Amino acid sequence: MNTPSFPRPAARRGLCSLLGPVLAALLLAACAVGVSGSPAAAPPAAPPPAASPGSAPSPLPEALRKPISFRVHRVCGADAQGLPGAEAAPDGCVRLLLGRGQIDREAVARLRDTLRAQQPARSLRGQAASLAALHLDSPGGDLRGGLELGRELRWLGLATRTGGDLWVQTEGPRERVAAATRCQSSCAYAFLGGLRRDVLDDRAYGVHQFRPATPASGGVDPVAQAQAAVSVLNLYLDEMGAQRRLLDIANLTPNQRMTLLSRAQLRQLGVDTGGERLSLPLPQTPWASGRSERGRPFVQSRVRVDPRCHVSMVFSRDVGGRPVLALTLEYASRPGDPPRAGDFPTALREALRLQVADSGEALVLDSIAPALAWQRRERPGVSLSYATAFLLAPDALQRLEALARQDAVLELIDGLPESASDWRFTARFTLDGLERSLPALEAGSAPASAPASR
Repeated sequence: MNTPSFPRPAARRGLCSLLGPVLAALLLAACAVGVSGSPAAAPPAAPPPAASPGSAPSPLPEALRKPISFRVHRVCGADAQGLPGAEAAPDGCVRLLLGRGQIDREAVARLRDTLRAQQPARSLRGQAASLAALHLDSPGGDLRGGLELGRELRWLGLATRTGGDLWVQTEGPRERVAAATRCQSSCAYAFLGGLRRDVLDDRAYGVHQFRPATPASGGVDPVAQAQAAVSVLNLYLDEMGAQRRLLDIANLTPNQRMTLLSRAQLRQLGVDTGGERLSLPLPQTPWASGRSERGRPFVQSRVRVDPRCHVSMVFSRDVGGRPVLALTLEYASRPGDPPRAGDFPTALREALRLQVADSGEALVLDSIAPALAWQRRERPGVSLSYATAFLLAPDALQRLEALARQDAVLELIDGLPESASDWRFTARFTLDGLERSLPALEAGSAPASAPASR
């Protein structure tokens, strides 16, 4: 395959990508539709039949040149046939979400805004459960945005589908809102986030090589970066329940062309699940209580955010009884490749956000010691960890207890602006068990450095 090259990472970067050139390489790469939203140029000759592997992409309709947007439609009768919930619906109609346009790095935010606008009192996962599926019509776009969207779809529990014309029913007669829908390039990876996946025709699902968003700068080994990017994409395919051979097909297709998968390939590679729903629920991040070496109580949960990085979130109280959040970032380290302490600037601590995923409500973080840097601890050849801590609002633990009863989900986000970060870090924590564990904190107070002292 043609070896892509990648730019040198920015000086200030997101949490785990700071320490993983693998992700920096992958997430700076875009598919054949670049991050600017301009489609790859098609040759002047008429394209060969769509079923032919490696065919040139056809010119894009105007609606697909815009950033992806989402809209809920009503689908009825024969148009709803095969959609989850259609047979049980009294009127034969279901609600379907249509996503159209180029995938960018704001795709997840737009999806959430659309869901919240339907019934603001319901959770995001509750909103998604009321929808039959997400029908995707996208030529691709930003690769990082595609992976983020795929993981969001998996968390929401949405089904995905693409292909064919989409007919909807509002108050009047049937209306075709999208013709010859497709999901290609970075959309092909986002599509895999669906727990049930249906591709309705052979012209719809296409893959090809990714390409860098910008040329390589000096000192970057493009071969090593490309190999690392392929490894990360393979891990994503594993996560989504698809076969790694899908990436082999993509890597053998130049990024100016497109390989459209046949019905047999779609089933063999796990892209189309044949009407079955995958048994891959949202991973739970249970909370457990304990005591530090100093005998102070804490409540902790741990989540993996990429193949090399885990994040631990620890709630405790300081000696004055104030609620404290301590964070530990743990990396699988390799000899000769340790992360550098200087990769954690003060700005990163100041930009971190803790929010409720469903509502966007922020839990305010306040520095315990503004000059405190990430504390570094290394087990040579095994792992490397960093810890820091924040004060919380006086009523923060009571608010967390209420959120746990609501089955809410917390998100920890790096919060750095696009210009300062090559990857927007998000660690998602369910609150299973937190309500039962929090009372343990009332038995005593915990130091600010609890996770680092254990």
